[in-house]
Amino acid sequence: MGIFNKKTYQEKKQETQDVQQQSTLDLFLDVAAQLGIKAEKEESGEIVINYMGENFAVYNNTENPYILIRDLWWHSASLDNLANTSLIRKAINECNIRGDCTFFYSHNNETNEIGVHTQLIIPFIKEIPNIQEYLRSNLNGLLSAHHLFFACMEHLREEEYSKNNH
Repeated sequence: MGIFNKKTYQEKKQETQDVQQQSTLDLFLDVAAQLGIKAEKEESGEIVINYMGENFAVYNNTENPYILIRDLWWHSASLDNLANTSLIRKAINECNIRGDCTFFYSHNNETNEIGVHTQLIIPFIKEIPNIQEYLRSNLNGLLSAHHLFFACMEHLREEEYSKNNH
């Protein structure tokens, strides 16, 4: 038989994925529970949590040890106000340069609104030291993103005002 394991690369990769598929979301649910965060698993596979009054959707691509946390529709505005819609888009661009998470927007044609969202993709493995604080810190970062967005909006409004009045 020899000293080398005869498993192929694909077999080893599949074994790793099988372990990770079960453990990433389970680990997340365990850590969330330790922090007192209630989590509900939706039929779509996403996990919805409520942290500090904000709802977050958590996803995991079972092929890797990362989780995607999304904070959806935390700000919205009418698409009828083109100046404000343009300002929101500019603020999102500025926030993506300055922030730690990704800002994006979407349109709701039924309500004729633009919505602002944030997301964060983070590794989530049991080897992360102080994983409870790691998760709490990342969730707090998504909440802090709201403040960054509104600060960018205010800065852009002031710039616009200065440009038009000088």
